[in-house]
Amino acid sequence: LMIVLLFSVKISPKEPVVEAAKKGDLMTVKTILAQDASKLNSTDKNQYTALHWAVMRAQWKVAEYLIKKGADLNIAGGDGGTPINWAVHHDNVKIIKLMVEKGAKLNIRNKWGMTELHTAIWRGCINVVDYLLVKGSDPMIRTNEGWTAMHYAFRSGHDNVIELLGKKGISLNIQDNNGRY
Repeated sequence: LMIVLLFSVKISPKEPVVEAAKKGDLMTVKTILAQDASKLNSTDKNQYTALHWAVMRAQWKVAEYLIKKGADLNIAGGDGGTPINWAVHHDNVKIIKLMVEKGAKLNIRNKWGMTELHTAIWRGCINVVDYLLVKGSDPMIRTNEGWTAMHYAFRSGHDNVIELLGKKGISLNIQDNNGRY
């Protein structure tokens, strides 16, 4: 006696516009959105949009196109981070300026409590850090560990960022959640 069980497994198809953005395939992104503009903010299984992936992977032409088409700049991905939280991983002030001009909110915390400023500092992106401070990123916001911008600068070893924060009057004398400076 043989028993055969068949299971219906639902596999969600990959979102084509997201996949095209990951690869930097601007022509495919344009084609998909020309056929169905509602796909602009569609997400993958991890809740990341085409714009999230374009900025994660430094696909700047795709990112610029999506931003200018009106992609949601403040949509949270699976980690709670918005596209700007990912864009700051690269020292590309031009794209950050465009995002801010088009309405990207600053000081949005991801699931670790990190803002765009924390990430830019951690990555050592001095030009983006300077721009974000001018535009209102709050260096005193604490992560889930109680780390401020200065904590990230010291722990990341970016002396130029430490110097910049010091010139902006950011304190060196703040304890994190474990009492460390």
